[in-house]
Amino acid sequence: MKTIAPLALGFALALAASAQAQAHAQLVSADPPVGGVAKAPPQNLDLLFSEKISEKLSGASLKDAGGKAIPAMAMTEKAGKGLMMMMQQPLKPGVYTVTWHAVASDDGHRTEGTYSFTVN
Repeated sequence: MKTIAPLALGFALALAASAQAQAHAQLVSADPPVGGVAKAPPQNLDLLFSEKISEKLSGASLKDAGGKAIPAMAMTEKAGKGLMMMMQQPLKPGVYTVTWHAVASDDGHRTEGTYSFTVN
């Protein structure tokens, strides 16, 4: 029994270290939501990540269905876990694609992704 306890403790520590090493900033939620439909043109896009992100190294861009870039300014919020994009003009009805990248403040790893939403 005494031999099993140190092995179990070692396994638990290795598992915890592995989980911590995998803790990269992942997109948790978005408003408008991923694949969602906004009934009115949103003034802002809000992205929430699983980890605190670096404001200088993280960002997002927005394009319409034709691939035209939509001017927007991005800034972090929500205790450093959120990224808010403020559009310079109202969005017209159509499909939009958000491309984001986030660098976790704690581990410095970059994650990225894309998603679409529709404005009615």
